[in-house]
Amino acid sequence: MVLEVSNVYYNLQIISARLAFLDSNVVNAEDLVRNAELLHDQALARASDVDRLRLQHAQLLPSVNVRGRNTRKP
Repeated sequence: MVLEVSNVYYNLQIISARLAFLDSNVVNAEDLVRNAELLHDQALARASDVDRLRLQHAQLLPSVNVRGRNTRKP
């Protein structure tokens, strides 16, 4: 019984760390999109670069939105 409880505890710690990592990836992707948009506005980046980063950001969101869990903190 004690072994099962400790296994569950450590698994929850791993999941928590992975979720924090995914959250930081989303924040970094948002920053990259914002910077690319600013560069595009100044004609220093192509529209395709901005679109690629938007797509990457959009692909991260389903992995973070786990059953009612929101990516944004209130």
